[in-house]
Amino acid sequence: MSKLASGVIWYELMTQDLDAALKFYRAVLGWSVQDSGTPGMDYRQIRLGDDFIGGAMEIPAAAAANGMRPVWVFYVNVPFGIAAVLGLFFFMKETDRNAAQKFDWSGFAFLSLGL
Repeated sequence: MSKLASGVIWYELMTQDLDAALKFYRAVLGWSVQDSGTPGMDYRQIRLGDDFIGGAMEIPAAAAANGMRPVWVFYVNVPFGIAAVLGLFFFMKETDRNAAQKFDWSGFAFLSLGL
């Protein structure tokens, strides 16, 4: 599993043009890609440095025929997810929707740390 600082532990890409998508992400994000070796399936594993961080595959023909579009899916570390939900429950305050909106610096900081 990945050693990324965020709670996300695996990214999954399903797309219509796998080679073009992986070429783009290699160039932009510096990923390396290797075949998973899964018989009868073109599934590729994505690496960032020495860590496997995800996988990618073509959208199956039957799913494409039913209108499936390219999609990213990510899996979250369960303890991290539980901590996030508990944090929201205990620290999230009810807001007055009529009040003037101000920039949420703490929300911005937590989002930045999570990404």
